[in-house]
Amino acid sequence: SHLFIDLNLLGLTHDKLAFHSDTHTEAALLTICDESGDSLSLFTHYTYKSLVLYLYELYQEAYECAEKAIPYKNGVTGLICGADHIFYHSLCLAALCENDSDDTQNKTLEQLTANQNQMKIWADNCPDNFWHKYLLVEAELARIQGNDLKSMNLYDQAIESAKAKGFIQNEAIANEQAAKFWRQKGKTDFARLYMVNAHYAYQRWGALAKVKDLEQRYPQ
Repeated sequence: SHLFIDLNLLGLTHDKLAFHSDTHTEAALLTICDESGDSLSLFTHYTYKSLVLYLYELYQEAYECAEKAIPYKNGVTGLICGADHIFYHSLCLAALCENDSDDTQNKTLEQLTANQNQMKIWADNCPDNFWHKYLLVEAELARIQGNDLKSMNLYDQAIESAKAKGFIQNEAIANEQAAKFWRQKGKTDFARLYMVNAHYAYQRWGALAKVKDLEQRYPQ
């Protein structure tokens, strides 16, 4: 069995960003996986930790975590965590892109395009699983490029697709990103609507620490 999965069965971690418990430490887990050549556990750990960090707006740390997974990607060929990694990697890149220098932004956009080309192949072959992911990253790209009309439409499409196919967690993320988009535009009523929907979706997903975090960040 893979150690990453076993760790999550042991109980609650110390806090929302911790991947360790009273009996297991993250560092010890990673050392064991590295020494045993357990690429799947290492890839899975870094991929899903990048999501956790992204959810709490620690975008640089999330990106670095997603990058750490890349050397182990050959160990996950054909598994869903490989597709999840590309999705989370893209979200992290999009979150950082606006503050990049011109040269770095160009490289970021090139990587986002490459990620989206792969996601589009999967979306064309299995839209139920991948179409909403593709749409959400496209919405983020449109936001970065200043195409507001395209961005708002794509956020709505991503939300509806994720909701229709039962991806509650990604429905929540898409609503939150749409709320941030409208908040940035000064449209507080629209922002509030999307944030309420995000809050409700995170509740249904069972992400109670994230629900609390949203309430603290956006009490209004």
